[in-house]
Amino acid sequence: MSDLHHLLGAYVLGALDELDRARFRSHLQE
Repeated sequence: MSDLHHLLGAYVLGALDELDRARFRSHLQE
């Protein structure tokens, strides 16, 4: 169970990282 929780946490962090990068990129383009 803890393995799944770990995997889920890594996935969420990765998704947030992607959103952050996309927001940063669009901010640079303005």
